Amino acid sequence: MPQLQDLLDEWITVGWQGRPHEGLRHPMMARAALTPNEMWGALVGACGYVPVPLTGRDYVELLPVRWHRVTDRGIRIDHRTYDHPVLGACRGRSSGVTARQGRWKTTYTAARRGCACPAGSSPSRGSTATT
Repeated sequence: MPQLQDLLDEWITVGWQGRPHEGLRHPMMARAALTPNEMWGALVGACGYVPVPLTGRDYVELLPVRWHRVTDRGIRIDHRTYDHPVLGACRGRSSGVTARQGRWKTTYTAARRGCACPAGSSPSRGSTATT
């Protein structure tokens, strides 16, 4: 699967972003189709750019995702078990996401792993357990 992701990333960077698209037209040059990068540059030039700082929740949303069951012992990932008191509300319960067979959405980094229990499923909305 990582090879497929690498192939997609390369295609987006080299193929899609560098190719003009009929739906991308500069308001002052309506005849010329622009690439996504050219359109972004034109819009930044016309409207400006306002950097918006990311919140802690934004960083969690940008992390890679896996789907796991929360058992009495916690979450099992790569032969390790991760547990935290906030998982108590999720233990042995379905997440309600039928497309994922009731598993819970978990996020992780190489150094930390966490479980984000969806709103309404944990004592505090969007609670996150990390280990």
